[in-house]
Amino acid sequence: MRHLLTSIGLFRSPYSYLATPDMMGLRKDYAVHVALRPVLPIAVRKPDLFDPAKAAWAKYILLRWPRRADFLGAPAHWPSSDPIVQDLATMQIAPEQPYIYRLSSYGAVAERRSLGVRL
Repeated sequence: MRHLLTSIGLFRSPYSYLATPDMMGLRKDYAVHVALRPVLPIAVRKPDLFDPAKAAWAKYILLRWPRRADFLGAPAHWPSSDPIVQDLATMQIAPEQPYIYRLSSYGAVAERRSLGVRL
């Protein structure tokens, strides 16, 4: 499931991607309802965190999460269709974000219908 989730670009946050399979395991192990709720990624909410002056923080994340993925036995690759328009070489977040707002609104519609995103 981890490979499917990243290959279809459901996650921008590598840590959300890594945590989701275990979270979804709660559904099976404890017979509880699990609904994923999309939120705007930190890159959109606080783009200044990706300022080149703070690049060490973002670079640390990019270095650290593949090690965590390896530890969990998950493939570590960025989504093939990143929902955020960002230059990963410079960490610059584009002012226009045509994809993430539309994707997040789909999640909001599903939540209003009490459906959530089901896997």
